[in-house]
Amino acid sequence: MSLKTLAQLLEMVAGLQRDLGLEDALPLERDILAVLGALSREGQSDVRTESLMEHPLLADVPKASFHRALRSLLKRGLIQHADGYKTGRYRLSPHF
Repeated sequence: MSLKTLAQLLEMVAGLQRDLGLEDALPLERDILAVLGALSREGQSDVRTESLMEHPLLADVPKASFHRALRSLLKRGLIQHADGYKTGRYRLSPHF
């Protein structure tokens, strides 16, 4: 892959982030949203915290950082707790 191709991919990603309203989100928050979206498309509308943390994009993230990012996403209304759960299971907000 060339640097030109990398630049084109990064431009495309930046455009997608703008289209989704995520340009102000921290990189970790965007990664969590992406993983949650990917797991949701695999038939899991509610995703367990452990499933998120085990994903290759998030596996090396310190737990404290991960949970701070989750709280931020909840506060901003980008994710929500799964029905009947106060912690441990999440879903994308209807915004997505």
